[in-house]
Amino acid sequence: MHNESLEARLAALESQNRRLKRTGMAALFGFGALTLMSFAAPAVCDIIYAERFVMRDGGNKTRITMNAYGTDTPSIDFHDNRGKKMASIGLTPEGSFAFSVMHEGRQVPAAFSFDDKGSLRLAKANLAKRGISGKELKDKGVN
Repeated sequence: MHNESLEARLAALESQNRRLKRTGMAALFGFGALTLMSFAAPAVCDIIYAERFVMRDGGNKTRITMNAYGTDTPSIDFHDNRGKKMASIGLTPEGSFAFSVMHEGRQVPAAFSFDDKGSLRLAKANLAKRGISGKELKDKGVN
């Protein structure tokens, strides 16, 4: 009688041990599969298509604007912490590269650009239209 209860207990323990082994192996296989899937890299990089891209800071103020919407002169504009445009990199209507600096929301009377030969030039165009004289340029240190 003592042997029969010992054999029954041993059979129950062996059954429980087999169940635990199967459950453990299934959990280990599932964890391994999830780990391997997390290492998989995408085969192709995603591309974002846009005519205008606006990057904002935590205070929802515009900091960088990339604009090609409705213009022949695409640009990248940089804004200060108040959202005012301070600098711009882009193309001129002639197709050359230009860098402009702003002060108090208005373009400073100088913009740097490159001509067709790659020479850097200080663009003084449209200054007369803004009422800026040559003397004012010299006073501001622009030759």
